Amino acid sequence: MFSGSITQDVVGALVLTAACGALAYCSFRRHRDAPFAVTVGLLVFAAFLAGSLLRPVELTPKRTSLESAVADRISGTDRSSVPLDQQTLDNLPNIPVPAAGHIDAVGVRRGNEFLALTSPRLVGGEEVELHGWAGDPLANEAGSGLFAIVNSARRIDVSPDYGPARPGAAPLAGTGHQGTSFVVDLPASSLQQGSNQIELGIVAEDQRGFFKLPDRVTVTVTER
Repeated sequence: MFSGSITQDVVGALVLTAACGALAYCSFRRHRDAPFAVTVGLLVFAAFLAGSLLRPVELTPKRTSLESAVADRISGTDRSSVPLDQQTLDNLPNIPVPAAGHIDAVGVRRGNEFLALTSPRLVGGEEVELHGWAGDPLANEAGSGLFAIVNSARRIDVSPDYGPARPGAAPLAGTGHQGTSFVVDLPASSLQQGSNQIELGIVAEDQRGFFKLPDRVTVTVTER
């Protein structure tokens, strides 16, 4: 019955006690039977007391697959241990607020050398590399995951590439954005032949949606 603070419960119990006393007094005046009046009062008080003890129990809601993946990832030291569920990722709504962060560099890796290119052209076996950082702009925290958006349609989870410490990000976005770096590798085989528009989405810290980074990269696949 009672669901507030302890003070509220005590006040409620005193009010009920007074009400039970009044009821007992009325019963005594009517029946002229003191034991009967006391019994009625005690029964009514016991009923209200039992109701106050039967508080509603909050059940823990079942987590979605994305929430489970995020919780498992955050609880461990390896952010890449659990991939994001593709179906949940595909249905994640876009929050119309730009993500905190930027794609700082784009290019391809030839041997051990990273070659920065504004609009990379890939041949079979090559990968485009996206370097930068991203965070939840509303929570001022690192996001819960990262994915690539290809041609405004297809979503590719790249969360394993998200999270290593990047000291340069903290002064730019606040201390809550430490550990928001990414180095994303997208192979030519994951893109379509010809021109591809690539964007990145950062999953919100509370997993209710995603924020899109303001940058868009054009990658051309000449041979798969």
